[in-house]
Formats: sequence, structure tokens, C-alpha cells
Amino acid sequence: MNKHKKGSIFGIIGLVVIFAVVSFLFFSMISDQIFFKHVKSDIKIEKLNVTLNDAAKKQINNYTSQQVSNKKNDAWRDASATEIKSAMDSGTFIDNEKQKYQFLDLSKYQGLIKIELNVC
Repeated sequence: MNKHKKGSIFGIIGLVVIFAVVSFLFFSMISDQIFFKHVKSDIKIEKLNVTLNDAAKKQINNYTSQQVSNKKNDAWRDASATEIKSAMDSGTFIDNEKQKYQFLDLSKYQGLIKIELNVC
């Protein structure tokens, strides 16, 4: 048997310790993406002191081009005032089984299960 030098054993122990620390730090950074906790339902309703008509007028008159695609989805055109107002009216799609999911905060777990998302 060969006799090991103390430096090589300390080197191996040092590498194992460094690996353990790096692994712990890496795991602690991604653990919220791996393990999902139960999230209680959190519905926030905000009341704004702005009517839909006022907000639509502000959006229409903000000097940017709001655009929509044509029926074939192969060209774009400027949206009319009615189309802009319709797109801003959340009352038309908040209770829609598909459209309601556009309000999810995708930066964190929402507590939804696969069957809830497969409404198509």
C-alpha cells in the first residue's frame, strides 16, 4: 500500500466541503421551483376611480398605435376606438373559462392542478 500524503487527503476533504457548500447554495436558490407548497387562494379586487370610458379615452389618445390582426391573422391594422375599449373591458372575459387564466402571476406557484388548466 502506498502511503498518502497529508496534503492530498486535506485537498480531497476541502473539495468535498466546497462541493457541499456549493450544492447547498444552489439547492436553496432553486428549492422553490422544485417543491410546491400549498398556496391559499388569494383573490385581489382593486377598485379604481376611473371609468372604463375614461381609461379607454386615455389609451386611445396616448399617441401609440394599438393594433389588431385581421381575420386570417396574416396582417395587422390599427385598432378602432371600439376595439380598444372592448379589449380593455375585463368584465367580458374575467368569467370566461379560458380567458381568466391570463391574470395568473406566472412568477410564482398558483396552486392550480393540471385538470383545472385543461379546460379546452
